[in-house]
Amino acid sequence: MEGDVQHIGLFLSQLLTNRPLPGWGHYKTPIEKLYMCGASTHPAGGIAGGGRAAVQTVMEDLGIDFKKVIVK
Repeated sequence: MEGDVQHIGLFLSQLLTNRPLPGWGHYKTPIEKLYMCGASTHPAGGIAGGGRAAVQTVMEDLGIDFKKVIVK
C-alpha cells in the first residue's frame, strides 16, 4: 500500500493556503458554494479543528457572525 493519509503529501509547495491546490486556500474552491475541509486542506490531517475553520469561512460568506453564534 502506498496511499497518503493526508490525501496530498506534505510538500512545501502544498502547505498553508496552498492546500489542496495553490490559489484555492481557505477552504474555498473555484466552484461557487463548494467548500472543502479535511485532511487534504489546511491545517492538514495531523491537526484537529480544520472543520471549525472551514465553517467560519462558510459562515463569513453567508454573512453570519461566527462569534455571535458559537457558544464558548
